[in-house]
Amino acid sequence: MLVGNAAGLLVCLIAFGLLFALPDAGPFFLPSLLFVPVAIGFAAAWIWKPLDLRLGGIVLHSLSCTA
Repeated sequence: MLVGNAAGLLVCLIAFGLLFALPDAGPFFLPSLLFVPVAIGFAAAWIWKPLDLRLGGIVLHSLSCTA
């Protein structure tokens, strides 16, 4: 969870840094509501891959995190 949040924060910081460095670019460098969650999901998948979980294990972990 922390790695995913760090990845999302990094994407936002890079986007806002580019926005302030290149003010003429306009809203092109604003973080996307699609790209940030995708980056978080890829980071989480990279961390969870060594666990070799199947669908049942993923559902069980998801339910234990929401309870």
